[in-house]
Amino acid sequence: YQLVRALRDYLARQEVPFLIGNDDGQLARTGTGEEVRVDYNAAILFDRGRIVDTYRKLHLVPFTEHFPFERTLPGIAAWLRAADTHFWQQGDRWTVFEAGGVRFAAPICFEDTFGYLGRGFFNRGAEVLVNITNDAWSFSVPGAMQHMTMAVFRAAEGRRAVVRATNAGITCLIDANGRVIARLPAFTEDVLVGEVPLFTEGTTLYRRWGDWLPPVCAALAALAAAYAVARRLRRGRPAAKG
Repeated sequence: YQLVRALRDYLARQEVPFLIGNDDGQLARTGTGEEVRVDYNAAILFDRGRIVDTYRKLHLVPFTEHFPFERTLPGIAAWLRAADTHFWQQGDRWTVFEAGGVRFAAPICFEDTFGYLGRGFFNRGAEVLVNITNDAWSFSVPGAMQHMTMAVFRAAEGRRAVVRATNAGITCLIDANGRVIARLPAFTEDVLVGEVPLFTEGTTLYRRWGDWLPPVCAALAALAAAYAVARRLRRGRPAAKG
C-alpha cells in the first residue's frame, strides 16, 4: 500500500501522462448473484495522478494467463493454480487512449505479435501503438530480438509508428515504415527519449482487407494438391481395349 501511495503521489505531481501496466481488479456478479473479484492484465493511463482510461488485455497467453480447457480438464487447471499460475479475465473493449492530442493503443506484452490486434486498433483511430512488455522470462537476447521484430511488422502493416517500453526486452522506437530509429540494448537499465513521426492519414491493404492472403494461399495449395492427385489417378488407369 505504501508503494502504491508513493506512486500515486508522484504521478499527481507530474505534468505529463503516464501509461503503467498493472493488475486491474474489478467486482463482478456471478450467475447466482454473488459478487466476486475479477482480475485483468491491464494498461492504465494516468494524468496528474488520475486514472483516465484502462485497457484490459484482449489476447491472453494460454496456460500462463488463462487455461482454455478448464471445464474439460479441471485437474490440470487446479495443478496450474497450485503452481502459482495467475489466471486473468479476458478484456472486451478495444481501448484507444488519448494524451497530448495523440490517439494511441497499448497492446500488452506479446499482443504486438498479432496483426489482427494492430489492425483493429488502427482502424479504431489509434495513431500509434505503445507496447509495454516483459521479456525477462526468456533470459535470452535472441528471444527479445525476435519479439521486437514482430513489432516491426505491425508498423509496416498499418503505416503507423510503434513505441515499445520493456522492463528487460528491447525498448525501441519504430517509424511507420518499419524502421527502428532508436533502441536500448536488451537487459539494460536505462531510459530512452526520442521522437517518432506521426502519420494520421491514409490506410494500407492489410488494414482494409485483413488476413486474406493465408486462406487464399491455403485454398490454392489445396486445389493444386487435388489437381495433382487427379492427374496421377488418371495416368494410372488402364487403357480401354478396342
